[in-house]
Amino acid sequence: FDNFLVSKLDRNYADVRLGATLTHLERQQDRWNVTLETSGETTTETTTETITLNPKLIIAADGANSTVLQKLGIAQPIERYYDSVQGYFRGVTGFEGPEMFHIEGHFLPESNPGFFFVVPLADGIFNVGVGKPRSDVQQQNVDLSALLPEVMQHHPRLSTRFTHAESASELRSWPVMVGPSERVSVSGAGYLVTGDAAGLCNPLTCYGTGNSMVSGMLAASQVKQSITQQRFDGETLKTYDRALYDRFQKEFQTSNLLKTFTKRNWLFNLVTASNPIQSALRQNLKGTSTMLKKL
Repeated sequence: FDNFLVSKLDRNYADVRLGATLTHLERQQDRWNVTLETSGETTTETTTETITLNPKLIIAADGANSTVLQKLGIAQPIERYYDSVQGYFRGVTGFEGPEMFHIEGHFLPESNPGFFFVVPLADGIFNVGVGKPRSDVQQQNVDLSALLPEVMQHHPRLSTRFTHAESASELRSWPVMVGPSERVSVSGAGYLVTGDAAGLCNPLTCYGTGNSMVSGMLAASQVKQSITQQRFDGETLKTYDRALYDRFQKEFQTSNLLKTFTKRNWLFNLVTASNPIQSALRQNLKGTSTMLKKL
């Protein structure tokens, strides 16, 4: 999917520098001093190219471990981070017939407070993963790379779905930052933060691709306005803040509340069995799809 998005970049407008590392970032009056380094190889040696840029605006779209935010000295509380381990598999069952393209999130005693997910992809491939809040992983000394196969092989209700599953990749670790209960800043003088770097994953399910796409669209709308007005100050860019959190604040608040119930399995089952809660969950989770269609 990343490759699909990159393939849509118009090279008439985008100067694409793949494999570049951000080594320096400093605000100077109304512009940024940015240094990138790229490495290349010749037949005899490895070469490094240094690139200096001076943009008026930076859009940080570089993931939950954002280098841009680190350079800006912006840290997030550990409570917003999840650690996950995931991999690609073939031969997962339970996706036959008209229900083939659904996405599954399971709240299991083994992973609560956390998640176990199964996502069907193209060509018979499935993305399967497990995650927990980083604070719980550290406090409980949880080995997620061991927990994932444990659930797949031995869970009383799910293991039969993976009887014939074959690994199509190595397991990999993946950080996730979830949306906050309260509004936080995702912009400042000369910069916007989008996607995983802004922490837009759902606090209950940790799904975030749709939210990231919406943030990119809202950021693009803000950039168009800023270029037209030649205004890149912090107050102007707050319009993006408001648009983003007007869109997601209700979802994050509801999901953060429900997440507190996952610490007690019986309580979570009781609460989510109620029709109003089920309706709210469905409304929250389909909201991103509706937003994407609207945009």
